[in-house]
Amino acid sequence: WDRGSVENFMERRAENGASLSRVLSGEGVPVELIALAGIESGLNPKATSPTGAKGIWQFMKSTARAYGLSVSGRTDQRLDPVLSTLAAARHLKDLFFSYNDWHLALAAYNAGSGKVDRAMSQSGANDFWELARSGKLAKETVRFVPRYIALSIIAQDPERFGFTALG
Repeated sequence: WDRGSVENFMERRAENGASLSRVLSGEGVPVELIALAGIESGLNPKATSPTGAKGIWQFMKSTARAYGLSVSGRTDQRLDPVLSTLAAARHLKDLFFSYNDWHLALAAYNAGSGKVDRAMSQSGANDFWELARSGKLAKETVRFVPRYIALSIIAQDPERFGFTALG
């Protein structure tokens, strides 16, 4: 992530962050999780990854369907910011209940629960930071959680970090 990516996130958050924050709050998850969509897609609803993940939350088809989103030839609700935020909130809530730790939940959102579970089992680690030091997680996931934390902190007080507060 660079300065331009943060600025793009801040602009998109100013445009539709309030409605997405209401969805997150309504589902009982921290509104700061909007930064997760920032890391995943820069809050770009048309974002598509090389692996086929789509939307601001970068859902794969199977996860999207598991959380009630329609993904078919005609309809792809992963591209709907509000519906996909509702699904993401529910998915994140499930991950939090599995791990009882937001950092591990975020790691599982990025890598998948199976990979986090295996890494925890192999390393004996029971928190994200210990797990990250163990070398059992992919480097992308090890970097993912600190990026999320950094963007969350910047988003709470952008002017402190040299960004313009929008909206």
